[in-house]
Amino acid sequence: MSYLSKASLCIPHMRSCYTEDIIINMFWKHGIGNIYRVDFESDDSVNVYIYEAYDWETPVIKSLEETGKYVLNFTTFEGSDETWTMHVNPNPIPMATSNKNVHQLEYENALLRAKIQELENSK
Repeated sequence: MSYLSKASLCIPHMRSCYTEDIIINMFWKHGIGNIYRVDFESDDSVNVYIYEAYDWETPVIKSLEETGKYVLNFTTFEGSDETWTMHVNPNPIPMATSNKNVHQLEYENALLRAKIQELENSK
């Protein structure tokens, strides 16, 4: 099994009109894989990071091994042609193993920040 079978993919410079649900649906519709998570990073353009629930389909892995990318060409519901060029995500964020909710995590994060500030001030 290739190490790429579980790789997170990055789609740089995606149009901001795409939502998580649309991206998951596109991957399902085109038989690319079953997505469990989509992360968005926005600066001047949107970078999207895709996480596969199981293993990527064989054509995806083969393309990544041979060319370093996977290209999906499709027609939007508006009738225009669109291309998503995907690369292996160089810095994937691991799946969370915590049962805590976002509020609990934010509170603990604030405590850690305060502790770091306290340690820096004591130098």
